[in-house]
Amino acid sequence: MTKPQPQDFADQIDDRDIPAIQESLQAMTTVDIADEMTRSDTSEQAFLFRLLDKDRALQVFEYMEGAHRRAAGGALRRVAAESAGRRPCPASRGDAGQCRGEDDGRSA
Repeated sequence: MTKPQPQDFADQIDDRDIPAIQESLQAMTTVDIADEMTRSDTSEQAFLFRLLDKDRALQVFEYMEGAHRRAAGGALRRVAAESAGRRPCPASRGDAGQCRGEDDGRSA
């Protein structure tokens, strides 16, 4: 398997070609995936994380730095909330405690 070219991978993502994306992700290193995610918007990051197995997703997330990690974390929280049938938290990082109360059903 050869490493996908950046434009090919971007086209696969745009087309939502899941089998091709999964094949590309298999051929990529953890570092390459993290670097690609830093060039992606948060919805694409969430999409890509969902295609990775849990261990690989954790490795990629750990490699990401600063603002990119926070953005990816926010995207993953939104996906988890939506998957669980809750509304995503619109609160900023500073209001996270308030939002957790809303998301876990402790507040109205």
